[in-house]
Amino acid sequence: MLALADGRGIALAWQVPALPAVPATAIAMVEDTTECTTPRVLLAAASLARKGAFELREALRGLPLQLLLPPGAQETMDFWSGFDVRRVASMAAGVHAATIVVLPAWIEQQPRGLLLALVADKPVVATAAGGLGTDAGLWRCVEASDYAALRVQLLLALQGGS
Repeated sequence: MLALADGRGIALAWQVPALPAVPATAIAMVEDTTECTTPRVLLAAASLARKGAFELREALRGLPLQLLLPPGAQETMDFWSGFDVRRVASMAAGVHAATIVVLPAWIEQQPRGLLLALVADKPVVATAAGGLGTDAGLWRCVEASDYAALRVQLLLALQGGS
């Protein structure tokens, strides 16, 4: 990505600070607090094309899971038609409720959801646009346009494989 800046950009060294444990009751939860056996995938951004919504939609098609969406815009009202979708109150609530956190973004300037997920020890699948370095913890990197690779990495992460 820095090559695109033609020498005008600098790499930021993301560092996840050590945070004190926060009890689950202190975080706003998804409305339904019953035990859920269906995997929950959080899109860690607004549901927009530049955030990888089209790729995620293709990658998730036909999979038995629930998609969690944080507050924010989306492409169209029926964009996620046919999917089990639940809106969460906040990014923190979504990370808490998620089985896995994804951000297949083309452009991302605020990867807070990814950083929250890493701190919470949640599996993360994202593109390099998310700004996570190789030292940012265990996360899976996919190309921005590759929905097939995104699907493979999601399935591997959900199975706990490498």
